[in-house]
Amino acid sequence: MVATHHPPKEPTLSVEVGQSVKLHHPRNDRENPRLLPSLTVKNPTADNWRNVAISLNKQFFFYHPGTFHASEEVFIPLEFFVTKGGNVAFQPGSENVNQVTVYAQIPNGARAISENYFDQDGQRIFKETPENEASRR
Repeated sequence: MVATHHPPKEPTLSVEVGQSVKLHHPRNDRENPRLLPSLTVKNPTADNWRNVAISLNKQFFFYHPGTFHASEEVFIPLEFFVTKGGNVAFQPGSENVNQVTVYAQIPNGARAISENYFDQDGQRIFKETPENEASRR
C-alpha cells in the first residue's frame, strides 16, 4: 500500500486590487510630484497581515515591509516591481498587468493567496478555475 500526502490548500486571501494613476512624491519631495501608473491594494478585513508579497504576471515582485493593517490601502507605483534578481523593473509603458497575486501571512500563521486577473484595459476580470466551475455543478 502506498500512501500519498497532499498538502492542504492554502487559504484564499480577501483583498481588493486595482490599477490607477496616482500622484507620487519621490523621496517625499512635495515640490516635484509625478503621476505614475500604480497598483492599489486594500486589506478589507478586520485582521492585520504580515509578510505581504505581491507579484505582477508571475515575473515582477514587491514586498510590503512591516504590517499591512486591517482596512489599510496602499498605492504602489508599477515601476517599483522588479524581477527576483532586482535588476529589471516592470515597464508600465510597454507591458500590461495581466495577473496580480497577493501573498500574506494571516493571524493564524497560515499563508493566504489571492489571484487577480486583468484585461488589456486594466479592468479586473473573473477567471474561471476548475474549483469554481465544479462548485456550480
